[in-house]
Amino acid sequence: MNLALSLENLGKRETSTVTGSTVKRLFGASNATGNSPLRKGVQVCNHSPAYALRLKLVAKNTTLPTVSASDFDYLVLPGSTVLIPAGEGIDVCALNSSGASGTAAYSALEVF
Repeated sequence: MNLALSLENLGKRETSTVTGSTVKRLFGASNATGNSPLRKGVQVCNHSPAYALRLKLVAKNTTLPTVSASDFDYLVLPGSTVLIPAGEGIDVCALNSSGASGTAAYSALEVF
């Protein structure tokens, strides 16, 4: 899928890690930063040299979803970046491909 977003500005940035055993919400309600109003998307960069990131989209502030090898919306390969068209009403949730406590570093950036 090739998405063309006209980016006007940059928003909040988050840099952290995610494991393969616990789903994490990026910029979500359980996160102190929360989603920015009127954002057009989220750019996610996977800094891990070993694990892919599995991303799943859910409605803002809903229960964390199940993410697995066969149930995800986006796959970010090691060293890759993806731009997801996810407005403020959508939370991006992540899990790495280790299936265990291995960690994968990532950075996420809101775009407008």
